Amino acid sequence: MAYCPNCGTKLVDGDVFCGNCGKRIEAATAPCEPVFSQAPTEESGSPTKETKPKSGITRCPACGEIVDKNAVICPSCGYGIRDVADGSIALLSQKLDLIESKRPQKRKKDEKGTISATDERKISLIRSWPIPNNKDDLIEFAAMASGNCIAPPNMYRTAEDALADAWRSKFDQAYAKAEHLFGDSEDFALIKDLKTDIQKKTYISRRRAWMGKWGLSIVVMLVNVAIIAFCLIMSACSGE
Repeated sequence: MAYCPNCGTKLVDGDVFCGNCGKRIEAATAPCEPVFSQAPTEESGSPTKETKPKSGITRCPACGEIVDKNAVICPSCGYGIRDVADGSIALLSQKLDLIESKRPQKRKKDEKGTISATDERKISLIRSWPIPNNKDDLIEFAAMASGNCIAPPNMYRTAEDALADAWRSKFDQAYAKAEHLFGDSEDFALIKDLKTDIQKKTYISRRRAWMGKWGLSIVVMLVNVAIIAFCLIMSACSGE
């Protein structure tokens, strides 16, 4: 059975022209099937379902929030996006950032001598965080702790002092563990230098805090003593 190559109408053997469209049928035309549009199949290589573009965007599988590609936990819901070691510094940093992001906006600065619930949670997390066992991770953790264990000098105790104390406690633990694991190696000298630096900065910070608290009082007292001494001298001179 032959078909018209123009409109697809069936032809009778011997037809020279198509009875539907009138197109001349060449004698050499081979029988052919009409061509109809077909839905793409898996064999044709066309996609059978919509696929997501590779845009590099990472979303939390729990809440759908867009997160950084290196994120360990979701900053929105706290879901663990990928498995990490228990003592991972990256995980600790992101958990601290997550706690800080939930701090009430109206209480960015707490009252003198008080520690907010947000800071309490951060202190608890720091104090309970496990010390790494790997040497490189241990050195990195000690460096991180040393950079946070000095609070700015203040006339009164603040939440920053409490956080600094928590970090100092973890540094002391890391120092003791490093001394036990590789105290005789050159790598331990890095942690010893960190401890020396902490001691120097602690002394400077405490001296500044002491001067800020008592410096003005001492100056006022010295001025009063000078005035009294001057008055006594003037009285003595007048009596003569």
